Amino acid sequence: MVNFEKSPQIFLPENKTTQPILPPELVQHVSIKRLQENIKNHPEMSRELTELQKERIKKIKKVLMEIPLIHATSNETISQGLADMKPTEDLPNNHQGHSLESDRSLGLTKCVFFGWGLPQKGYGRFITKFSPELLDLENVFVTPMDIGHIEFADHKPFEDFEEERKKRIDEHYFSSMVTGRAWQEIMARRVLKHIEEGNPFFPLYDLYSMGEIKHYGKVPSQEFLGSFKTSDMREHYKYLYEHGFSFANMEQDNRLYRQTGKKYGVDPLYEECNIDYEEASNFWKKTLNISQ
Repeated sequence: MVNFEKSPQIFLPENKTTQPILPPELVQHVSIKRLQENIKNHPEMSRELTELQKERIKKIKKVLMEIPLIHATSNETISQGLADMKPTEDLPNNHQGHSLESDRSLGLTKCVFFGWGLPQKGYGRFITKFSPELLDLENVFVTPMDIGHIEFADHKPFEDFEEERKKRIDEHYFSSMVTGRAWQEIMARRVLKHIEEGNPFFPLYDLYSMGEIKHYGKVPSQEFLGSFKTSDMREHYKYLYEHGFSFANMEQDNRLYRQTGKKYGVDPLYEECNIDYEEASNFWKKTLNISQ
């Protein structure tokens, strides 16, 4: 374990009565010890915090626990919360999507994947919402991005990859992998830095702006919070803005609209989402008690 006594600012997870659980195929590359120590590889954790900032981090975490985890699906039963959500490996062969041997060899097909906050269009008819408290579970782990952003999935197992490809995955994927609890701390620090720099919102650019969350094993339907159609995300955008998170594409499109009077892009205007932009812009100032 990391010697936390020498680094008092380093996050110490609460309730350490249980050990993280990873797929056995993945543990060959990311031991439990490494998973726990990886938090120091994130630059957010090297920042010294004042007592005031520590209090603000606690408040930000409470807000983060109001932002649902999201998963796109075309399965109506799942979209109604009537069934557990199974990982790819437990689905019939004709429903296993684009999973390849490289994913299977790392145990990733034994996991259910979530985004956090911002949905992505084109991956199903429904966006399902699940409790962010899943991040507290020992069988949930997170990386900042999908492994496919580092190396494309392959028909051969990871063990057969060229050494250079293995090295890239180790440096950019395995080394950044942390527990769900650690990720909450990293995200809270990231939000704090952005807001303290004078920004009204924390910007979301894509599905991975708040990491890729992986739940090892099926997700019980009891964790289901609701769903909405991919074709209409206005209510969800409104919810994000009201909790201090903006959508970068919407920000750009709305700026252009106000400059030219013409609507650009496919994303809605603030008015179409019933967003009170001025009120939303003050969310973090009020929540964190930051002077105007």
